[in-house]
Amino acid sequence: HKEELDTFNKAVRTLMKLNGSTAVDFSALDAEFSALQSGSAELRTKLETLQPDVSALKNIRKYIDMVLNKQQLSTPGGKPPEKESVLKQLEQLQQKKSNYKTISTTPNREESL
Repeated sequence: HKEELDTFNKAVRTLMKLNGSTAVDFSALDAEFSALQSGSAELRTKLETLQPDVSALKNIRKYIDMVLNKQQLSTPGGKPPEKESVLKQLEQLQQKKSNYKTISTTPNREESL
């Protein structure tokens, strides 16, 4: 019964931590339970009023996904174009700048004569 004793001792430690004693106030728990039930009922009514909007948004998402998938399938290769890494783009720009600087700094043949 080691597992049962461990579970019981864990429950006792939790009660001591939360309550300061192992005595349980059932009237307070019943009051909290009824308050949670009434709060749950209010939230359920709100959910029921919002449910049509949520289902409409789900339908919209589904149709958008369908259109996007058709567009991806219609592209050559059937795959979405891969995005380049920002780091690769920066490296390419730096290479272009360095190539431009080397071209512009070389003297013109006519100027050197």
